Amino acid sequence: MAPGRTVVVIDDDPGILNLILMILTPAGYRVVCCRDPAKALDTVRQERPDVVLCDIAMPGLDGYAVHDALEADAATADIPFLFVSAQGEFSERLRAAKAGIVDFMKKPFTQSVLVRKIEKILERRGGAAPADKREASTGRRSVSFDDVPPEFRRVLVVDDDRDYRGWLRQLLQPHGFTVLESGDAPQALRQALEGRPWLVLADVDMPEMDGVEMCRRFRADARLRAIPFVFISGYDDYEQRRRGLEAGADEFLPKILSIRELLMRIHLALQRAVDSVGWHGAGIAGDLDIIGPVGALQMCALGRLTGIFEVRRAEARAEIRFRDGDIIGAACGHQKDADAVFELLGWPDGRFEFRRDDPGAGAPLEQSVSELVLEGCRRLDEAHR
Repeated sequence: MAPGRTVVVIDDDPGILNLILMILTPAGYRVVCCRDPAKALDTVRQERPDVVLCDIAMPGLDGYAVHDALEADAATADIPFLFVSAQGEFSERLRAAKAGIVDFMKKPFTQSVLVRKIEKILERRGGAAPADKREASTGRRSVSFDDVPPEFRRVLVVDDDRDYRGWLRQLLQPHGFTVLESGDAPQALRQALEGRPWLVLADVDMPEMDGVEMCRRFRADARLRAIPFVFISGYDDYEQRRRGLEAGADEFLPKILSIRELLMRIHLALQRAVDSVGWHGAGIAGDLDIIGPVGALQMCALGRLTGIFEVRRAEARAEIRFRDGDIIGAACGHQKDADAVFELLGWPDGRFEFRRDDPGAGAPLEQSVSELVLEGCRRLDEAHR
């Protein structure tokens, strides 16, 4: 008997779930069943079970994707993972072993085989080293985003596959990400203007407008061109990769990439963004043409920063005072407050600095930063017609 032991079972077949439940519950295990592999990720994080049993072939996410997502999360990386699958060929068992799966059980199985495998896994786990020591000995560590400021952990996922968007959301949220989602390119362009992500993860093949054309639109828009853009495509052929990179993408990754590698690439893209704006403990400094005035203002707003944002361009100077992400005063040349913000949005370059100084007294402007940005960009568009 194993009082208090919890087993999470992930399988889209209700018959298998019910069978495992009937076998393990009388043996003293607490069994939590999940049919949806994407939702199962949250269940495992909440339950912190002693063992996870998972099928391989499932809709949306297969067993390998579920395992990689849990292994990439420091909170669940040390939970033993057992495949229960009808795919019992040697090549599949070898692939599972290389992926780090602790055991493999072929369907159909008997009561004694299931219980014995669970008991062996728990025996091995009882004498196992803690996760941090085990990772240190193997040289493998979970990807950490601790060196990426929370203000930058804001990503827009663009894919017409809702399940894949949900899977990426489940993967990134435990790392402190705010995840915006879009099912098509036109909606993504609107969301990028309103939500100001610091990274775009996009598919190539989508209805209405493909990802390559969407990337061109991002790079042609002064308000969006500085956002890192990464393709994650189900088709990784040379021609598609060439088109994507020529359109201005920073990376082109296949969807079959391991979760650990995917998180590493996302981390590198965001770290480059952090470095480009000169983020440091006391404040932020950089070139306005890299981040753009829209990106700079949205960064201060989304980060709920308090301090003074200053831009110098030749003899001109603009100063925006922030408290908790709200603008409480602005000056640009002879313009004040909202008009000063509109004036700054038209600057194509300059050197900016954000200082975490006392911004002084003042009430927030009537319009939010997002409203000011949208209105300022509308005026710029009209002026250029």
